[in-house]
Amino acid sequence: MPAIRLQLSKGEGQFSLSFKGNMNLTAKYVADGRILILPIQGNGDALVDAQGVEVHIDSKLILEKDSKGDHMKLATPKYRYTIERTVFDLKNLFNGNKQLADTTLQFANENWQQLMDELSPPAIKQIVKTVVKAINKFLSKVDIHQIIKGYTED
Repeated sequence: MPAIRLQLSKGEGQFSLSFKGNMNLTAKYVADGRILILPIQGNGDALVDAQGVEVHIDSKLILEKDSKGDHMKLATPKYRYTIERTVFDLKNLFNGNKQLADTTLQFANENWQQLMDELSPPAIKQIVKTVVKAINKFLSKVDIHQIIKGYTED
């Protein structure tokens, strides 16, 4: 369940949003290089199952006035996140060599945190951008008085 906190006074404020869930990514992969210290080679289907992904977004909240009324907007959002566990499943590693594939996947799954330190930042950044854009789109369409009953700019 997401948690939302909103503080607003004199046309400025703070907005916080936290949410937690699991993320599954399915894709095609092509690999020929190293995964941390182990060689990796193959191409095929990939499944990355990130469990317990918790994202916290904190943002300045500003008031904008236009011909349709007074609207809030998230400005300069910052975020942080944690991931409880990640499981990798890559098909056709080493052209189907089960022994090499199993060893590599075991290594990847035992060292998931190091791998996700490299892989997750762009994905989480895109999620945050999408969430902030959706919130700002909503806020641009709804007057602040419809969101906060009795709002005044004191």
